[in-house]
Amino acid sequence: MKGKSRFEILEGLTKKQQKAVMLLSEPKAKQVKVAELISVSEATISRWIKSEKFAKAQREYDQFVYENLRAHAVNTMGKLLGARSELVRFNAAKDILDRTGIVPVEKHEVEMSGTIDSNPYAGLTTEELKKLVSGGDVDASS
Repeated sequence: MKGKSRFEILEGLTKKQQKAVMLLSEPKAKQVKVAELISVSEATISRWIKSEKFAKAQREYDQFVYENLRAHAVNTMGKLLGARSELVRFNAAKDILDRTGIVPVEKHEVEMSGTIDSNPYAGLTTEELKKLVSGGDVDASS
């Protein structure tokens, strides 16, 4: 038993319609140019585009094209991770993480009152510091 064709809907169209689907998937494709290339009127192309079967065939073909480009795009993003520019590397990494569903950690605001002494030894005398270095006890409360 033969399996289903990948292009089941597309293969149900006429040869000219199939060609139109493929040509219209190209960037900047114009209906008038496609009509000219396959020897039909622009009105015919417009009528085909409005038909559900033709629209489904276009989606089917576009999905095939994009699936084939996906691996190339992922490879390109991987290469960009090694770019010289830090911004390019950052954007590539961020894009990859975004597309894989990894979300950034939520930031939380923290309120604080009082002061933080960044140097706990700032209030000690030279003698107290020497004791500390030599392993002696220092009473920091004095």
